Amino acid sequence: MSRARTQARIRALQALYSWQIAQQDLIDIEQYYLTEQDMEKADHDYFHELLFTIPAQRTALEQLFADLLDRPVDQVDPVELAILWIGSYELQTRLDIPYRVVINEAVELAKRFGAEQGHRFINGLLDKVAARARASEVGTDQRPRGTRPSSKPAPKVTVKTKRAATITTRTAEPKPERAEGERERDERPKTSKDPRRGNANRPQGREGEHKGGPRPQGARPHSKGPHKDGKSDARGERPARPPRKDHEG
Repeated sequence: MSRARTQARIRALQALYSWQIAQQDLIDIEQYYLTEQDMEKADHDYFHELLFTIPAQRTALEQLFADLLDRPVDQVDPVELAILWIGSYELQTRLDIPYRVVINEAVELAKRFGAEQGHRFINGLLDKVAARARASEVGTDQRPRGTRPSSKPAPKVTVKTKRAATITTRTAEPKPERAEGERERDERPKTSKDPRRGNANRPQGREGEHKGGPRPQGARPHSKGPHKDGKSDARGERPARPPRKDHEG
């Protein structure tokens, strides 16, 4: 139905233009379009309504936008004037057609048949006519023309929160106090183990010192081997000599 009404508006615009220019009878104009033009896809009843009702209500329709013009009505381009008639008629009389549809259809007619910037003129003027003729409908519809309500759900907003860092402090446990004997052992000088020595735990002396301690001055080194008498000196010292006998005479 909307497609057929669109075609009826196109044919009505052409017929009303011819009526302004040639001042022909409306019946002859209608007969011409029904027989000579392609009206197969157009709504014939709606074409007839626009063609005969608009000229009859011309004065009342022009009162809706005459004070909004920057020039007299008779100086408006015939094509744009015919579009204003159709749009004003639908806004005031055909309340079954949403006012946005009325304005959009008029803008499309101006783009196709009007001047280069004629659609802007039609759009701005009919917006003001709609506010007068359909104040209640325009007041309840505040959404800008040409936009559609979004069917997408509102995006979810994820808020990231930082966890408070947990700091664990450890208290150092006091070491147990050592006994007196253990501390003495720890304070002893460390020894180096030499597998060639009999006593691995014996501390090493400085070079040139006697193994059993500092060697007395003039002392000879001794060996721990067996004595001539077969006896071994436990201390490692040479045995004393027997007293010397003086020879007689």
